[in-house]
Amino acid sequence: MRIRSFAAACAAFVFLSGVVEGAGITAHPMDFSTIGIGMAGGYRDYGDFGKAYGGTVRLWWVPLKYFGVDFRTGYFEESDSEYGDDGYLRRAKYRLMPMEAGLSLILPLGEHFRIHGGGGLGYYSMRAHLSVSSGERAGINTEDGFGEFVCAGAMLEFTEQLWLFAEARWTWLRPDLELHYEGGKHDFDLDASGLGVDVGLIFGF
Repeated sequence: MRIRSFAAACAAFVFLSGVVEGAGITAHPMDFSTIGIGMAGGYRDYGDFGKAYGGTVRLWWVPLKYFGVDFRTGYFEESDSEYGDDGYLRRAKYRLMPMEAGLSLILPLGEHFRIHGGGGLGYYSMRAHLSVSSGERAGINTEDGFGEFVCAGAMLEFTEQLWLFAEARWTWLRPDLELHYEGGKHDFDLDASGLGVDVGLIFGF
């Protein structure tokens, strides 16, 4: 299903590229350069892990017209607390560090505006910490894992070397989690798939 969705998105962008060419819009998708560095603030809904906020940096390379490659990494953190049935407060803190590589199709709509869409693969490093107000010792072990994502966004040119971009994405991720507590342990197969949004700047050189 994921592969079919990505293939359909690629086919749609190829079709739109032909429409743009036919309309006479021939500007290079990234006029400022073929290489750029981006920085963004972001939001992620990691499903069972909860909602996290953080930031990303990315290296963007445009080797061919309408075709881009990017490498990105980031840091996202989420904290949650709730009272259990026993009346004790439990605090959980999650840190997620994605490392991703993706391909995208970039479509110019005029001289200063671009839209893009694509997807890729990622390696996701996860760390978790749990504390209980009763003093009970507890720990969480999480396994790093691989996932996939699709994304779509837009870029607005400020100068030849500076672009504003916004991007929405969906990540598929299913990590394993092991909860240790006094008296035993329990294994969980979590679904950390969810929506994400990034807003930031790309600097060309």
